[in-house]
This record gives sequence, structure tokens and C-alpha cells, in this order.
Amino acid sequence: MNLLSTDPSRRISPVATRLALGLAVVLAVIYGSSLDFPFQFDDGHSIVENPHIRSFANVPSFFVDPAMFSVDPSLMMYRPVVLTSYALNYLISQLHPWSYHLLNLLTHLSVVLGVGLLARQLTRSAEGGWLAAWLFAVHPIHSEAVYYISSRSESLACLAVLVAFLLHLRSERWAPIGSVLLLALGLASKSVAIALLPLVLLHDTLVEPGAWRQRWQRHAALWVVALLYVMQTRSIIARATIGDPVRSYTEQWWTQVKAMSYYLHLLVIPRGLSVDHQFLISDSLLDPYAAAALAVCGSLLLVLLRLGRRRLSLFLALWFLVALAPASLVPLNVIVNEHRLYLAGVGVAIGLAALVLPNDRARRGLAWTLPLLALLTSQRGEVWASHEALWQDAVRKAPGMARPHIMLGQVYQLQGDDARTIKWLDAALVRDSTYAPAYVSLSDAHARLGDMEAAARMARRGAHVLPDSVGMWSHLAQIERTVAMASSSGSARSAAFEASALAYEHALRLSPDDADLHDNLGNTYQELGRPGQ
Repeated sequence: MNLLSTDPSRRISPVATRLALGLAVVLAVIYGSSLDFPFQFDDGHSIVENPHIRSFANVPSFFVDPAMFSVDPSLMMYRPVVLTSYALNYLISQLHPWSYHLLNLLTHLSVVLGVGLLARQLTRSAEGGWLAAWLFAVHPIHSEAVYYISSRSESLACLAVLVAFLLHLRSERWAPIGSVLLLALGLASKSVAIALLPLVLLHDTLVEPGAWRQRWQRHAALWVVALLYVMQTRSIIARATIGDPVRSYTEQWWTQVKAMSYYLHLLVIPRGLSVDHQFLISDSLLDPYAAAALAVCGSLLLVLLRLGRRRLSLFLALWFLVALAPASLVPLNVIVNEHRLYLAGVGVAIGLAALVLPNDRARRGLAWTLPLLALLTSQRGEVWASHEALWQDAVRKAPGMARPHIMLGQVYQLQGDDARTIKWLDAALVRDSTYAPAYVSLSDAHARLGDMEAAARMARRGAHVLPDSVGMWSHLAQIERTVAMASSSGSARSAAFEASALAYEHALRLSPDDADLHDNLGNTYQELGRPGQ
């Protein structure tokens, strides 16, 4: 059974066409309901609230201004291809999410076919190609890259890497040009595409020993593209790695050692999937979990080296590690993420297909797991169907993490449910007392429920915990002013206005040029009978 016919035109064979259509139908059945799913989480600042994607004329600017990635310039990222795809979706359906989800699904299907073509070439077996493609297509760990629109950056980068890799292996004179262009597009989708450089070098050293000598010019051209990308994004890279890393490198690297074994667990037993995992930081080998994880990863690598097809097994194991390297080496806000396994999962899918090919029983066993994986992937969609379901699921699976509680509290805040807003944001502050917006939201929720004493108490607590936050002191001043205006007692009214004035004065010491703070403080002095102060 051939993926391609044997004639010189290399047309797609009828068998391959039917199998590809079958894949498309199955993926449509699994993910079809997602067309009605809402925008989630980061989709808010990068799509819903982002004015830059609302005009296709902005596309050239996406390639020179990373701040256009979000409505918030502090969240800048260099992902112009992703922004261009958002602009195209907006042109088609504005802020109706169906076209965004459809493009995510089509991108996933394209990646799946790329996995099949690469697996066929590496295993030299059409059956191996289809096994890898089906495994990658229906595995639940990859569902986040389809259900979550913002994870499109991962699938676009992966697609670019796969096509660039396949072109790198071809002998046609035009192939190197295509490979270079695809790498550029991949890097313009997400930095993980830089993994292509070590991957092709490893292939040309391990799988085709010595091939790098004949292809050195191709390697050099890829490195030039990578260098240009680093120069274009040097300020973003410097901020993430040197200027303001979110954690120390000791914590980052030992935590990611632990994450490697955790990722392998999720790939083998895809249960407990969540948008936010219960995962704690490690800072040394003395952490028993980090030490055990290092031992597990080392043992698995030794096992792979002793298997048949050793060079291919080693290459695919290294594919997994290389694909995870960008997110593992650089400290990022979120410690582990399922969508980071998207490119890494290519190596796993091809590796499993290569492993079972020589054994009929193992091959049939893997094939029988596919319907179960497809069912789990479809069930995972129920969680992504609403904001409430997504974060309730995350709270249940990661009860010790602050972010799920914060997000669930914000969901109820938008619904106008003040009681549940208070419940979940209170729980969030138990886990992270430094999250300033929670104090403001809790204070406002208590105020709407008519409990001004609790509102003021929460605002004072926030100012105490975050004494350098202008926003906290300004909010406290507003709450004290509201208490003063509602007070029927003259002395209580005066005391509340005094507290408001003190809070405004503190805020002005932190931000002396804020005109609104000066204006509000002047009005407060006027209420106190000291207009000239």
C-alpha cells in the first residue's frame, strides 16, 4: 500500500486519497462541535480585544511590530503569521469563532498528513506512516492545539517544521528554497520552529550518517534564517532570558527535568488533562521528584538505545527532547502546557509506529487503542465548550494552583454572580496573595452586595499586601470615598474622607504625575473643607 504512486509524476494514489479522506471525516466528527465553542483565555487579549486584526491592511505591520500581537503592549510576541491568520478569520466571520476553530482543525489535519508522510519516509513503510498519522490525529494530548484558538501558533509552527523537514530530504533543486521559506514562516508563528535546525542535523548524522556533508549548504541557509529571526526578536528574547525571567534558571531546569517524565506520563496515560496542571517548582536534584524524573528519563533513553533500529529510535527520542527544549530552557509563566507536546508528539507517534511495525500483535494492539483515544479526545471537547466548564475542570484537577481559581472567579464576575465571585477569588488569594486584581474585584463584589465594611476591608488588605501598587491605593481611596458618601454620621463621614485622602496621597507618591489622582485628591480635600490644601 503506497502513499504515492510509483509513476514519475508522483501523484497521490487512490488508496492514499481514501485514507486521507477517512482521517478528515474522523477529525470532523471528533472536533466538529468545536465550531460553536467560545473564545477562551488568551484569545481575549490577542483576538477579541485586539484592534489590530480587524483590518487586513495591518498585515505588513505584523512582521515589524511585535506589540500588535495583543491589545496589551506588555504581552508582545513576534508571531506575525498567527496574527495574519487571525486577520483572515476576522475578515471571514468577524468575532464569530466558527471560522477560527475551522482553521485550527484544518491546520491539525495538515499536520497529521505531514506526520504520515514523514513517518513513511523514516520507517520506509506506508503502514508505519498511517499508524503514526492516526495516532497523532486522535491522541487527546493534542486536543488543546485544536480546541484552543491561541494554540494555533503551535500547530502552524509544527506544520512548517514538518514540511521544511520533508523538503530538506528531497533532491530537487528548488527544495532547499522551500525549506528555508517554511522555516521563516514557522519562526514567524512560534519560536519552537527553531527546533528544525538540530532536528535536520541529527537526522543527517544518525539516520543518514554523513548526509550532512552533502547538505551542508542547506544547513547553513537554515542557520542564516534562524540568525535573522534572533536579531528581529532580540529584545523579546533578552527580556525573557536576562532582563526579567519569571524564575531562576536553577528552578527552571530542575522543574523541567521533572516535567519531561510528566509529559511522558500524559502521552502514555492521557488522563487528567487540564488547561492548568497541578505542578510545583523544583530547585535541585535533592528534590526526590526531580531525582526520580531524571532517573526515569535516563532509563528510557537507555532502553531506546538497545532496541532494534537503534539509530532511528535514538533520533526520535532526541526529537522529543529537542522539540521541548525551547520551552524547557527559557523560563515561562506556565510551567507545563499540553500544547507544548504538539511538535514533540510527532517524534513519539513515529517512534511508536516504528516500534510496533515488526510485530503483528503489537501493531494490532496499537490500532485497537485508536478508537479509545478518539473517544477521550471527543470527551475533552465538553470541557472547552464553555468558560465555566473549562475552569471548573481546572480547579478540580489543580486545586492548589491559583490561576484556575482566579479565572473561575472572573467567569462568575462577568456573569454578575457576586457570591461565587467572592468564593473563588477568596480561594485564589489563599494560593497567591499578590494577585492585585483579585482584591479590586472582591472589594467591588462586596460593595455591590451592600457590604461596604467588607469592601473597605478587602481594599485595605490589598494595599497592605501590595504597598507599591498605584492601582490598589487608588481603589482603596475610591472605596473609602464611597463609604464616606454613604455615611449618615458626620464623624464617620469625615473619618472615611480622611482615609480616602491618605490613600490618594500614597498613590500620588508612587505616581506623582497622574492628573486623575490630583483631581480626585482635590475633590476629597474639598469635601473635608480644605480646598486650598
